[in-house]
Amino acid sequence: MSMEFEEGIFITPSRLFTNLEDPESREKFQGLMQLQYDFSDEEVHELTEGLRKRLYWNKVAPELLALVINEESERVFQVGTLIGYSQGEFIADFGDLCIERMGEEEILLIGKADISSQARIKVKFLDESWQDTIKEGILTGYEKNEDRESGGPHGWYVVQVGAETQKIEDWRMLEGNIRFLVEPPG
Repeated sequence: MSMEFEEGIFITPSRLFTNLEDPESREKFQGLMQLQYDFSDEEVHELTEGLRKRLYWNKVAPELLALVINEESERVFQVGTLIGYSQGEFIADFGDLCIERMGEEEILLIGKADISSQARIKVKFLDESWQDTIKEGILTGYEKNEDRESGGPHGWYVVQVGAETQKIEDWRMLEGNIRFLVEPPG
């Protein structure tokens, strides 16, 4: 559905181009990119696939954690919150104000809904200087905020600290003084 505005100028609703999961919409989007920017078929395909991945991962990121498995990384066995995806890399936060970009082969993704004590994710509560551990616990679950109001957390991490159960608000960024870790095998 498009309308001719003036001779040779057509106006088309953007919704016809924005659903990259729909093959017809994706084809229209690629045609528009080629028309406007003179991209080759290969370039527009690569651009579209990258954008599709980015939109998908950014949509599902609030439901996932990222465990670093790259043994060359200083963050090996740390668990961070997945923030999104861009240019072939995942973007994750680890609670110390450093947002890291990591390749797909460097991390394992953990669904927050799948968290249980069997995952053996340790939680360290650090002092104000983020150096010394004040107390430790085990991440035992996750409660999604089904009635999330604007400004409210996405959910709560449920942590067992000794006999006490604590909840940590999930703002998609870990608090600066909290670390999620998995004990290395062996």
